Amino acid sequence: MWYFTLLFVTSGVYTAQTTLSQFPYLVRIQCTDPKVICAGSLLNEETILTAGRCVANCPTENIVVIAGSEEYDLNFREEISKVTQLYDGRNSLSGDDIAIICLKSRLQYSERIQPISIASRRYPLGTQGVISGWGRALPNTLRYTKVKLVSNRYCKYFYPVPHEKKICTAESSTSAHMGNDGGPLVVENEVVGLILGKGSDYTPRLYVDVYLYRNFIKENMCNIPYNQNSAQHNTTLSTYQ
Repeated sequence: MWYFTLLFVTSGVYTAQTTLSQFPYLVRIQCTDPKVICAGSLLNEETILTAGRCVANCPTENIVVIAGSEEYDLNFREEISKVTQLYDGRNSLSGDDIAIICLKSRLQYSERIQPISIASRRYPLGTQGVISGWGRALPNTLRYTKVKLVSNRYCKYFYPVPHEKKICTAESSTSAHMGNDGGPLVVENEVVGLILGKGSDYTPRLYVDVYLYRNFIKENMCNIPYNQNSAQHNTTLSTYQ
């Protein structure tokens, strides 16, 4: 299994620049009409995990998925066969917001294209994770930053909605900004959360709790069985609450 090496994180709104060889599970996702810029995670040769909001109002033919390229290069565009989503629209901050994109053909693994596992367990509060993405900023370079898991009760002071289907990270001097929705929050080489919305630096952030959707993900994997040893789907309140 591959492992990424953390370099440094700058202060302010800008995070450390990196390359796809450090985050080879990361893919670009864009809806061309209506225009939505997102990111996703590669789970196997044909399966992409992202947020429901990224594809909810987008016809399949308008969804662009690019894997293995640090640039927005349509020569790397992958054709899509199917999209499956759970999305609560305006209530997505408290409800469902997850999607699976199936590709028509299998990707070839390389230094820049590698799968990642979904959360196999709960991680303790205080555990450090990593978020990464391109966003909308120019120049459109791949960047990352480190974040720390905190209690969902803490997030309720900032987001007064039910958080049973979300996890929370502490405020930081760096954060995911516009164009990173659906991108992964990674802990120990597992996707534990999906980025939601534009963040504000120095405020905590909410993410889709991937662990709660393990059955949905496994049932909708694209043609290839998911072979990670897994716990049962569980919607009870977690250690993050």
